[in-house]
Amino acid sequence: MQIITNDWLGNLLVKIGAATESKESPKEDPKPTVPPAPQPRKNAGDTKTPDFVYLWETCKINAEDEKYITSDCKKLLANRSRYDKVSAVTKVPWYVIAVIHELESGADFSTHLHNGDPLSARTRQVPKGRPVAGNPPFTWEESAIDALGYDGAAGIKDWNIFATLKFLEQYNGLGYRNKGIYSPYLWSCTNHYSKGKYVADGVWNAEAVSDQIGCAALMRGLGV
Repeated sequence: MQIITNDWLGNLLVKIGAATESKESPKEDPKPTVPPAPQPRKNAGDTKTPDFVYLWETCKINAEDEKYITSDCKKLLANRSRYDKVSAVTKVPWYVIAVIHELESGADFSTHLHNGDPLSARTRQVPKGRPVAGNPPFTWEESAIDALGYDGAAGIKDWNIFATLKFLEQYNGLGYRNKGIYSPYLWSCTNHYSKGKYVADGVWNAEAVSDQIGCAALMRGLGV
């Protein structure tokens, strides 16, 4: 009798359990997490207040200009020790000094970093009369240290990409901001520039194309 009772009770419990499970909702597979859609940059395409970080992230060197950039960067790298000496004094990254040197004078060590005037005298172009201290002829290093101090580069503490590109644009001037294009001083030979150039002081030509390699393209070539 005890055996029969236990069998009957066991079967009842099994039936109750099965019934309870049948009433429960089936388990669903967890939904995959979908990352939020990327939001457009608020000022992408705004030349008056350039989004330097966005422009750097999306910067691509024009295929037809790669060989020229490689050649110029090879030259700059060969003279890195001289840029390092100025960097040690000013705390400005060597590659910032190098690209300015290339843009201002074709990396000619016989000229002022300020504007490409010869080191045999103080500068004649803007900024005029530099360096103030010392007597010509100046060494390239003396002139470069003066130039970076004069333009405020020596006072920059954090050379992140935003600060770097902002300074380089200011070094050349902000005149392109009101022309609807990004400055070729930074972006020539990249996807962010096609045409438009000041062909002389205050003389604008919307169809002229810069024949210089921009700072951003050079920095890419230097592995920044």
